[in-house]
Amino acid sequence: MMKNCKKIMKNDSYYILCNPISGAGKANKIFNQLKKDLTQRFKSYQAYKSEYAGHIKEICQDIKNHKNIIIIGGDGTFHEAINGLMLNENVEALTIGFLPGGTGNSFMHDLNAPTYSKAMPKLLNGKTKKIDVLQLDLNGKREYAFNIV
Repeated sequence: MMKNCKKIMKNDSYYILCNPISGAGKANKIFNQLKKDLTQRFKSYQAYKSEYAGHIKEICQDIKNHKNIIIIGGDGTFHEAINGLMLNENVEALTIGFLPGGTGNSFMHDLNAPTYSKAMPKLLNGKTKKIDVLQLDLNGKREYAFNIV
């Protein structure tokens, strides 16, 4: 089963999730820069850092009352986020933006946004792109994949 998932947003209110250890701390620096940039642009946000493996997935699964989500991390963080979002009953109404904070950032290279300075303008200008999400069922376990299986 494949589902389309939106990327990036234009509205002024954001829900930010960061894996602070992605990219040996690179994501944490981007997290701080993003908060500064959004504040300078008078955009409201709520910002959270993950505290343990699987935390981003749990948070994404339970997001309610928010439409615009920004995930900061690497491919592993994005994988965790997508797997949580696909379990969220509101996934079709969510707009998800990614900022590269990992080591390799394969997915962000695919989107031609491998750096904060390339990804941020796309995010703030509401450039959207649908992505396919593949549902994998094996031995009673369900996972979702979006760029690497």
